[in-house]
Amino acid sequence: MEGIIGLILVIVFGLILFGAFRFLSEKYAGTRYHGRFDASEAFQRSDQEKQELELFIQVDPDAVRRAMERCKKKKYSLTHGNILAEMRKESDH
Repeated sequence: MEGIIGLILVIVFGLILFGAFRFLSEKYAGTRYHGRFDASEAFQRSDQEKQELELFIQVDPDAVRRAMERCKKKKYSLTHGNILAEMRKESDH
């Protein structure tokens, strides 16, 4: 029984480490990981974020600039997703 609990704990700990690695690599290195068959969804998501950011640049360039400054302050990579996430955080407050 102890061996099964230990194995489950190792698996859960590994999944947590993997999730933390993915989160940190997306925020700080600007990389995203996807499976072999998820590439089309990843490209669609990237295009969608790019279009959304371009729209915000036309509508409210000051908000985009402030979001970019917060990304730089936090040492995040200046990706479309990170900039949009910072803009969403600002609008929530």
